[in-house]
Amino acid sequence: MILEKGKVDFKQAVKDFWKGYVDFSGLTTRAGYWWAVLFTFVVPVAISIIAMLLAMANSHLAAVSLGLLIVVLLFGLVILIPSVTISLRRWRDAGLSNKGVVTLFVLEVIFNIVSIWWNDFGNWMLIITGLISFILTLLPTNQLVTTSNNVVALFLFRKKN
Repeated sequence: MILEKGKVDFKQAVKDFWKGYVDFSGLTTRAGYWWAVLFTFVVPVAISIIAMLLAMANSHLAAVSLGLLIVVLLFGLVILIPSVTISLRRWRDAGLSNKGVVTLFVLEVIFNIVSIWWNDFGNWMLIITGLISFILTLLPTNQLVTTSNNVVALFLFRKKN
């Protein structure tokens, strides 16, 4: 179980990203989340730039360049599941309850499907849930925990200890 606390550096964040490949429990700090996001952005961009430079340098290296671009696509597939799990852990760290995390995730999946058939509504709902998701990744640890006994609040947010 990933239980990040305090300051998390780049190396630890990447290690936790891979260690928590399918770990939907636990918590991920803001630093742990954003360092992992940086890693998942920089690696494919760097490989793509190398592939582009090789293709421009020599036409014989075009096959190598194509191979590197295939590696980028495979990398994207490999990081799909841990990217979802780290996001869900980050939402929980911000203060969402397990039910709140599942609710937001299910809404995002539903709106992705709905947007295929009903573009206007589905796309607007995707924008809204995407903004909520983004804001949750920016919030400090336990920002949304509640002391309330309200049923809705307890459904969405973790109870403060």
